[in-house]
Amino acid sequence: MSRRLVLTISTGLLSLLLTSACAGPTPPPLGSPPPAARTPTPQPGAIASHRDLAYADGARTLDLYLPPRAALAPVAVWLHGGSWVAGDKTPVPAVLLGLRDRGFAIASVNYRLTGLKSYPAHLHDVKGAVRWLRAHASEYDLDPSRLYLVGFSAGGHLASLAALTSGDASLEGDVGGNPGQSSAVGGVVVYAGPSDLPRLAGECAGCEVSVEFQALGCSFLLCGERGRGASPVTYAHRGAPPFLLLHGDGDRVVPLEQARVLDEALRVAGATSRLVVVPRGQHGLLDASADQATRGFLLGLAGLGP
Repeated sequence: MSRRLVLTISTGLLSLLLTSACAGPTPPPLGSPPPAARTPTPQPGAIASHRDLAYADGARTLDLYLPPRAALAPVAVWLHGGSWVAGDKTPVPAVLLGLRDRGFAIASVNYRLTGLKSYPAHLHDVKGAVRWLRAHASEYDLDPSRLYLVGFSAGGHLASLAALTSGDASLEGDVGGNPGQSSAVGGVVVYAGPSDLPRLAGECAGCEVSVEFQALGCSFLLCGERGRGASPVTYAHRGAPPFLLLHGDGDRVVPLEQARVLDEALRVAGATSRLVVVPRGQHGLLDASADQATRGFLLGLAGLGP
């Protein structure tokens, strides 16, 4: 049984539903989602200050949304979801775009959509984008000392990996150049991101016949060493930046356990991590508490108050 990502935008609300072979039969509805704002949610009419800025080879691009006031701006780097094979840098969740009024710039990044089979190509793209932002910070009034990653689903997986492996020569890559710039970030927000691929594969029924999972290759689903090497939980360490993990307990695509194992690994290693569990939250359908946690976390890291 094969499932696919469907991206729908309706009345200003974005629903990201990845139908995956990793779930069994479709479970009965958990009831209507809460009336509060859903995440990720696009902000209608939002126009990037700078579109399609090439951070590598003219093909890999990012959009910049700058704040209204002139000052060195902290940067939230948005990484979209899409099971590593789909998705786009637009739209950007409203919770991030709303931070512009508090002085934040938002950088929304496209990365190679190749599936995990070609890992770590997309991880190299994320790090290349971070280095590019630092190298060009003075052109756009960005503060290179205050860069943070925010990702959903596959984008959350890449955000976690990029934050935990900064400076690792085997995973840094040379995308976009700027070797004198660091790919380190000051904090990470992860919405429903995979963190332990072998564990996720172990929970999978029928994956071997799924087009999406065939693209991952045996090395991830069956030959565990490479799967562990692509799992954020493998790299948890004391010097990791602060993490905010947001996950719904009704998620049938990426189980809540994926957030719990990363949260525990970070805490055991001596790093800072906070896990926010959204009751009945589904994949891509979290309530306003997740947005509030994201705002508070990023504003606090940037020194901009509550």
